[in-house]
Amino acid sequence: MSTTGTHQAPRVIRSLAGRARISLPGWSGGNPGLIERRLGQLDGVSSVRANSTTGNVLVLYDEATVGEAGLVTALARIVASLPAAATGASAATGSDDPVDATTSSHEPTGVATRSDDATTTPADDDGPGRSVRRTARRARIAVHGLDRDPDLGRRLVRRLMRRPDVRRASASVLTGRVLVEFSEQTVNFQSLLDEIGAIELPALPGEDVPRHPLDPTPLIGSTARTAGALAGLALLALRRATGAQGAPVTIRGPAEVAAALGIVEGVPPVANGIREALGPTRSEVLFGGASIVSLTLSGSPLGLAVAAAGAAGLLVEVRARQAAWRDYERRVEQMPRPHTGDRLRLGAGERAPLPGRVVEGFGTATGADGLPAPLAPGAAVEAGALVAGGPLVVELTSPGRFSNDRRVGQPPRTAYDTYMDAIGAVSLAYAALTAVVTRQPARALTALLLVNPRAAIVGAEHADNAASARVLRSGVTVVGTRTDRPVRRLDAIVLDSPRLLADGLEVVRIEPLGSHPAPEDPLELAAAVAAAAGSPWGPAFAVAGRLEAVDGSFDGSTASAELDGRRWTLSATNTRLPAVARSWPAGGELVLVLRRQGDRGPQAAIALRPRLAAGVSQLVATCARHGTRLLVAGGPRTP
Repeated sequence: MSTTGTHQAPRVIRSLAGRARISLPGWSGGNPGLIERRLGQLDGVSSVRANSTTGNVLVLYDEATVGEAGLVTALARIVASLPAAATGASAATGSDDPVDATTSSHEPTGVATRSDDATTTPADDDGPGRSVRRTARRARIAVHGLDRDPDLGRRLVRRLMRRPDVRRASASVLTGRVLVEFSEQTVNFQSLLDEIGAIELPALPGEDVPRHPLDPTPLIGSTARTAGALAGLALLALRRATGAQGAPVTIRGPAEVAAALGIVEGVPPVANGIREALGPTRSEVLFGGASIVSLTLSGSPLGLAVAAAGAAGLLVEVRARQAAWRDYERRVEQMPRPHTGDRLRLGAGERAPLPGRVVEGFGTATGADGLPAPLAPGAAVEAGALVAGGPLVVELTSPGRFSNDRRVGQPPRTAYDTYMDAIGAVSLAYAALTAVVTRQPARALTALLLVNPRAAIVGAEHADNAASARVLRSGVTVVGTRTDRPVRRLDAIVLDSPRLLADGLEVVRIEPLGSHPAPEDPLELAAAVAAAAGSPWGPAFAVAGRLEAVDGSFDGSTASAELDGRRWTLSATNTRLPAVARSWPAGGELVLVLRRQGDRGPQAAIALRPRLAAGVSQLVATCARHGTRLLVAGGPRTP
């Protein structure tokens, strides 16, 4: 039994103050830009992001102007008015398997990955006996300078979205690529590359772009190598079980091919040159397929076992990296992707993704030192600052370009580096000496196989893959690594600011003041005033007391509220109070002064300080155990 012809109404699946995520069950994913433009014209709506993959719409809006019911009604009307090709009953979903696309020298980096994003949907009827075939594509295109100039992503996305054949564009600083969803029927892919090439920054000398985390080439290659090596081992085991002796073939060709490939792989400059010349697919066939076939035909179970172990280690690392990246994409999928000039509505507990300036609202934000800084219209907000109080409307500004300074010093050399520098000359000298002494050129080939760095290379690659897999399983998202930059133990960890080690505020001391103190506990009074004013200092006053204040307000530095008919204020001060100057330390704390209207002096002084986040002590102990320095910019050095 099935139902047709019905469109489910939009529904709110998650809502915060001024922020709602709405599901559109009747929307197949077509024309997301049209939905964003039409809903963005609604009064009170500041930002709209439609996700054609999930079928959800993220809306930032002013609750005083428009409510959730108004948003749902408007979305239902917009979806109903979309063309039939964009509101079909079946949503198009697809794979994400990029393949290489060639570009010219003036185009962006020459790396473009494409994948199917939609398939044929014959259920979309367009009249008797006719079905609409919708084919859409997506491309991930590497862009020079995207990681150096944050504003480049905004300009690039806006330029691409002006094209009628582009459905969606999204720039990722992490991967250095722009994701473009376009119509395969109308797009000129070369013109896309030309347009990106016209706006990207000039390439730096020696600049390279790492593979995208979801690039399927390493996964396919490692899977094929593992399966081929295991199949070869199974074939040799089956021959041994049936009583067959020796190699599957009697000629010496396979053994010589395996030996030659082993020697070539043992010389990294030669192997890398061949890989660059042949490309990823042909080099994988040469070094992977040909090596496994020759090892199998020559009857070398040890060589197959080594190949299987190395390929399996790479397969585990690639799967872990892709799983970590997909998990990261799920976490940030519904988050707005802000750019310079955008206006965001930030509520309590949210962080500013970029530096900005407050347009509306009052609150506080965690500064670089971990202490709260007052926020009012016109105040600056640092990138990554945790907002308390609010909600705030923040206009984002550019963080500036990143400087690409040359490395001051070289990384410390390891025993592996020393061995690789020496083994090449030693191997050639040993082979030449063997040929001279034995007068047999074939023995020189055997000498090259005996004294060869390939065993060290295989061991180092396996160790690197294992280290990367351990890091991924520990919760780190590895975007990608460039050539000759493996994951290794750190010499030092540099934290941007003490704020990274803090998790909110805590009360450290209370000093009653004044000749006529209130009978209530000063901490309960402060908690009541802060709660009525919107908790501008976050959950620092986590006191579930019997007092309840009303008519609270906050102006960026002072919280006020009415309690038992009297007005109370709780304000931050930068001056040292004489009554507590001697007993309290000089810095690292925020002092709040509690006052009652009509009294001459303050009732109490309350000191707050950043609370260490969970795991900081473990981080310090782990760094000390491994000899890694932990450095905090703007703070004291921790051994």
